[in-house]
Amino acid sequence: MAGLYLHIPFCRKACHYCDFHFSTSGKLRNEVLNAIVQEMELHADATNLRHFDTLYFGGGTPSLLTYPELQLLFEAIYKKFSISDNAEITLEANPADLSLEYLHQLKLTPINRLSIGLQSFDQAILQWMNRDHEAAHSIQAVTDAANMGFHSLNVDLIYGIPDTSVKYWENQLSQLSKLPVNHLSAYCLTVEPGTALAHFVKKGSSQPVDETLAATHFQMLNDWAKSQGWEHYEMSNYCKPGHRAIHNGNYWKLQPYLGLGPSAHSFTGKARHANVASNPKYVKMLQAQEPSWEIELLSTIDQYHDWLLTGLRTSDGLQWRYMPAMEGDLKKHFEVESQLLIASGALTANNEGLKLPEEHWFTMDQVLEQLFFVEE
Repeated sequence: MAGLYLHIPFCRKACHYCDFHFSTSGKLRNEVLNAIVQEMELHADATNLRHFDTLYFGGGTPSLLTYPELQLLFEAIYKKFSISDNAEITLEANPADLSLEYLHQLKLTPINRLSIGLQSFDQAILQWMNRDHEAAHSIQAVTDAANMGFHSLNVDLIYGIPDTSVKYWENQLSQLSKLPVNHLSAYCLTVEPGTALAHFVKKGSSQPVDETLAATHFQMLNDWAKSQGWEHYEMSNYCKPGHRAIHNGNYWKLQPYLGLGPSAHSFTGKARHANVASNPKYVKMLQAQEPSWEIELLSTIDQYHDWLLTGLRTSDGLQWRYMPAMEGDLKKHFEVESQLLIASGALTANNEGLKLPEEHWFTMDQVLEQLFFVEE
């Protein structure tokens, strides 16, 4: 299975916690979209990745795309690549963008899955985040999307927010229970360098993340999922049975993917491609028909670390079938350290591989630190 990712690098507002590449200026919007089409042409000629089972519009805020802009991109995609008839095709959306008219237009496209960035049902928290929607938009957008016939719906929520409480998170999960969704992506707030939130924390106008509160929220979320009969299949992802996210799931299985757009990444198994994270530079390079990406060849140690970082996050764990070929000191290191972790109960073993028990997921970094290999 291979996935195609399009990064749409535009937002109306800058969320205080976000460190993804985006611009709040639409000055180069047409140029960027045309450059994405040009990048498709370059990749179609230069890569073996031409058939895709999933397609994902991420960002940024892809729901800023108009119906004609989506048509432009889909026409180019289906012209340059082969897309499976039953492909999972996801659009990330801001609740405020999902008017009935826009939802109707989306139904006219191949999009069959929406990922709606709610983040919180609390108006004060949304304002603190500098989100571009109001709490009232959240429930309305999800309900309207379901009524419009989108039966594969994900919502995003953020937990561990400073100055919130156990009661706050109980209310969030209660609200979530009422929505017609079958997938949840829940992320612990992180203070990323260079963001507005990092600046606020540094000057003391915002509190840092309380790890104890975040761990409590995480456990409450896991308990909620069990009570709802949902599956906790990845560190940050929960779903009703049969509704795992295929596109993101392929990342964790180290399947190949092609990323288009400024800052987008690609992966072939043996190499990673990273696009320039600048809209003007991206446009200039593509207009000159120059590759907009740099290639990083992956060593065996790189592939081993990728296997750890992706596998340990999932309920499937570190599966032997995805393990890179290892020898010498690296192989010995993994065998010794993994056995120590099994003996301590931090890992469990079966015929398919190794798993990190759910109660250790929130402290996964400690296990990673022990398994990571540093050449001397």
